[in-house]
Amino acid sequence: MKMKPISFLSITLLFLFQGITAQQVYFNSGKNYTHYYYSKEVSNPSYLINNSNLIADSGNSYELGILFNQGEARVDYALGLTYNEFNTTYAIDKTAVKYLWQTKYIGIAPRLNFRLYQSPNKDWCDCNNGRLRVDAMLGVNAAAFVYGYENASGINYSLTSHPDYRKIIIQPFTGVDFSYPLSGMSSLHLGYIFSIASIGRDQGNGFNFINHNFHLGFNFKLQ
Repeated sequence: MKMKPISFLSITLLFLFQGITAQQVYFNSGKNYTHYYYSKEVSNPSYLINNSNLIADSGNSYELGILFNQGEARVDYALGLTYNEFNTTYAIDKTAVKYLWQTKYIGIAPRLNFRLYQSPNKDWCDCNNGRLRVDAMLGVNAAAFVYGYENASGINYSLTSHPDYRKIIIQPFTGVDFSYPLSGMSSLHLGYIFSIASIGRDQGNGFNFINHNFHLGFNFKLQ
């Protein structure tokens, strides 16, 4: 499936604006820690990317979205616009060979929040959902590649026009979210998300990644 990033972003914004009657808006900012791997073993073992060769793996992440909740309901629905950098650098042991990937994606991420725990309300805060709340998250991020390159031993290779990257990736994810109200209208969030995705082909087989995301964010009530 192929779609231009601008068209994909337009559709995403349409979905978001249709949800302006939602109860809350949120913004998250965090870090991605990405491990790339092949779906099958390649013919040249010295080329394999693995944890022992990993020297850097961080990238930025941002999400802006809307939250639909139903008062005391234990399940909420959220829809977010995401920006993710999935970066990593590997150095082949006992050689000067390094491989670096820098990739950027914009996506739309619907998810369900399942309430696991909430503490009792306190008089100082008309929070409706208690003071501390813990949610499990389950969702999928459909993201379009917008920019990126691979660097092999100091030589850059653009991925922007590469047919294996110019597509929508489907990134299922699960995680946990901790929230604490700052007032009756806002709350602070701390979360972790684990996800997987297939992003292209290399060495003749599937090129995939596992991603760990840690983020901090804020929710604001609309009504």
